[in-house]
Amino acid sequence: MPSPSHNAILPFPMNYRGETYASFKALWHSISSISHANETTAAGRLHRRLRELLQCSWVKRGWNILISGETGTGKTWIGCCIATAAIRSAIKSKYYKVDDLLYEMALARADGNYLKFKTKLEKYELLVLDDIGVTPMTQQGKSDLLAIVEDRVHSRSTIFIGPRPYNDWHAFIDDPIIADAVLDRLSHNRYHIKLKGRSRRKKEASFDET
Repeated sequence: MPSPSHNAILPFPMNYRGETYASFKALWHSISSISHANETTAAGRLHRRLRELLQCSWVKRGWNILISGETGTGKTWIGCCIATAAIRSAIKSKYYKVDDLLYEMALARADGNYLKFKTKLEKYELLVLDDIGVTPMTQQGKSDLLAIVEDRVHSRSTIFIGPRPYNDWHAFIDDPIIADAVLDRLSHNRYHIKLKGRSRRKKEASFDET
């Protein structure tokens, strides 16, 4: 298990702070127990992938993770567990719901602090953007999303969490030029984890990684 970073502060929403470390330990021990023989199965291959992601070498390379799935399949849980591993590896990380981040960027622009705010974001080696594609974005919000992606491509890592898979982002960005630009920058050096199944409150979700 990665060694802890004692000076790190969990960047997650309050309802995740009390359970994320325990969830991280449970996930870590679960995937660490998969035998070499079981790694030949689809579930085993996904567990092997998650074990690699929890090692966080992908952050040092500036890669990104996209996590998609229906409500309740565990998207934020998986993303926060991976981010917890990053924090425990002394990687400076920050969690945002996309709407909150775009709102803060709008306030910074109105106050004349937009460039200062962007510089602050660039200091995070890992950014977690949750609920992307859940609510419509303003035109300015779409431009800001592109700016975030463009500033971080190849140098900083981002975990994108939302209900829509990567190939369906045109639908919620709803601007072909900006959508093409965002997807082009995320077309390489990324992992895409698709979570399948009904809400975990009703039934255990299954995993699929492509």
